[in-house]
Formats: sequence, C-alpha cells, structure tokens
Amino acid sequence: MPGKCAFNISWLSKDRYKLWLETEQENDQHARCKLCKKSFDVSNMGEAALTSHAKGTKHIQHEKTARDGLPIQAFFNSTKTTARPASGPGSVSNMSVVATAKQSTLNVIPAPTATAASAAEILWADSHYSYNSCSNVGGLFSRMFPDSEIARQFRCGSTKAAYLNTFGVAPYFKSLLVREISRQIGYVMLFDESLNHELQRKQMDLHVCIWDGGKVRTRYVGSEFFGHATARDVVDKMIPVLEGIGVKNLVQLSMDGPHVNWKIFDMLQKEVLGDVNKSLLNIGSCGLHVIHNAFRDGCKASGWDIKHALSSLYWLFKDSPARREDYTKVTGSDTFMLKFCSIVGLRTSTSAPEHFSYGHMCRHMLKRLLEKISQSPNASHIKK
Repeated sequence: MPGKCAFNISWLSKDRYKLWLETEQENDQHARCKLCKKSFDVSNMGEAALTSHAKGTKHIQHEKTARDGLPIQAFFNSTKTTARPASGPGSVSNMSVVATAKQSTLNVIPAPTATAASAAEILWADSHYSYNSCSNVGGLFSRMFPDSEIARQFRCGSTKAAYLNTFGVAPYFKSLLVREISRQIGYVMLFDESLNHELQRKQMDLHVCIWDGGKVRTRYVGSEFFGHATARDVVDKMIPVLEGIGVKNLVQLSMDGPHVNWKIFDMLQKEVLGDVNKSLLNIGSCGLHVIHNAFRDGCKASGWDIKHALSSLYWLFKDSPARREDYTKVTGSDTFMLKFCSIVGLRTSTSAPEHFSYGHMCRHMLKRLLEKISQSPNASHIKK
C-alpha cells in the first residue's frame, strides 16, 4: 500500500541533491535521478529515499564523474561588465570579473548552477595560500563548521588546488589580460633575462606597460626558459607571445643595455616591419631610464639642488615620532614624504607642487616650534 509522502520541491535547493535530483512529471510520489536516469518511489520513506539512493554504488560513481567533469565556466556568473569576453575557441563566454576602483584584483563569483562545494574549492585554490597549506584543510573545515554541508563536502588538497589554478583559473585570467592588451592603442614590451638557480636555466620575464585611466600600469605576461640565449633564441621565444597579444599595437621594446639586446631589437624590428609594416620607437634601451635621466639633468640645470631638498624632507621625520607628532599638530596633516631616489625620482616621488607644499608646511612647523621654545622658561639657556 503506497504511503502518503510526496515530492517536496525544497529538496531541489539542497546542496546534496541539486546536482542530480529532479521531479517526476507524471507522479508527485516519485523522484528522478538525472545521473542514473531512473525514477524511484518516495511515498513511503520521503527524503530518506533520496539519501538511500545517493548511497548506491552506481550513483556514487556517476556523481563523482559529474563533479570531476564540470568545466571551469560552470563556477562563474555572467554579469554585465565593461569588458565582455570574446567568443570563439578557448574563450570563456559565461565568466565575469567585477573590478572596483579600490580593488585591482579580480573577484570570482560562484554561479548557482555549480555545486557549492566545488565553487568553494575554486575560491580557496585562488586565495593565494601555499598549496601545502591546503593539505587536510577539508577535515579542518568539517570540524570548524559541523553544521555546513559545503564544509563536509569540501575536498581541496595541494594537488587539486594546483590543478584548479593551473588548468582552470589561470587560463581565464590570462585571456582577460590578453584581451585588455589587444584593446590598447599601443603598449611597450619589457624583457629581462637572468639565471634561475632552481631550474639551472636562463629565465626571461616578459612584462607590458599599458595606459590605464591616466596611469601607466605594468603587467606580467609570462616567462620563457633557455639553455642558450642568443639573440635569435630570444626573438624566437618572444614572437609567439607578441602574436598572442597583438604585434600591430607594439610601440617600443624596453630592455637593459647589453649589445646582445640591441641585436634582439634589430631582429625584432625586421620581424615587425615585415608583418605589420611599422617601425618600433627607439628612444634608447630603456624608456624609463631615459626619462629619469632627463629629469635628473633638468634638476641639475635649474641649480635648485632639488635632490637633496626632497631627500632631506624624508629623513627629517624618519624614525622620529616626536617630530611626526609636532608636524601633525601644527599642520593638521598626517601625510609624510616618501623616500626619494634620484635615479628613479619620477617613480618614487609625487608631483612638484605637492613637494613644495610639503616643504612649506615643514617650514611652518619649524617656525611654530621655535616660537614655542623662545617662550619656554629655559629659552635663555637654549639661546646660549
């Protein structure tokens, strides 16, 4: 004799069932498993029938296959963004990035279509912890949150975290970077080689400088590894990277000064000229050094000794809590000078008007302190 239990629609929203459970259209006292492709009776046992079915050997195997086979796209929401992913092979069309003015990192938003535990594993793998710290973290979460089904299902050891980042999250972020660079009117490629002591190979790091909202941003693109690193070897490694982000938008090649790098510049110049019929801008081996040196020579020509003035403003308050307190009381400002380096002065300093304003406030503070000292009972002793 059939029982009185019927299918409860709220079961569909539970994490333990929503991957495989669906209603049976013709009978409200039955449930259907999408993975096993079979219906079963819930009229007598109710929800316990779902639990009983989930413990079956075949169902466990089907569920494991389904969880492992979910693509990385399933764990991201599709929301309106200013930069929409491009369609085509290898692109991710239903993943989105939320960026705020105060946060330059990319925020991954779990989608409701993905299992909550798998989404949590992706977020954890991308949280910048070391992979070894992920070992046994699932058991820890189960102890910390015994009432959470997500914590109970969480499984993300060091190997799985590395796999998720390497083959899931990283390619997506790389595609965002490539798309951002390809939209630029122009960009500068920076490269430098050094010995990787761990791998015992030469490592060439590639960066790009792009214009972003009135500022120049430097982004890491990737690394290439060599045994021999002749000019031809470097160019052969660099060209595929440039083709991926768009050779036509390349403006300049920035590098340090060895002669082998100038040969690289000449060879790459010929490649770009042949591919897109344009020449690279040549203002020296490193554009930053050229501009910084021009700024330094301008300071010397002015005769104002700006370098020592800016450096002194920094050291005046360095490791001096008393001076900092006096400065804040007198001026009402708690902003202090950054350390000034004459070699890269444009990067480590703020604008000239801010420097002059800061120096004026320092003079005002010293003047007030001298007035205070002159009015103290020990002023005559100090004058002597």
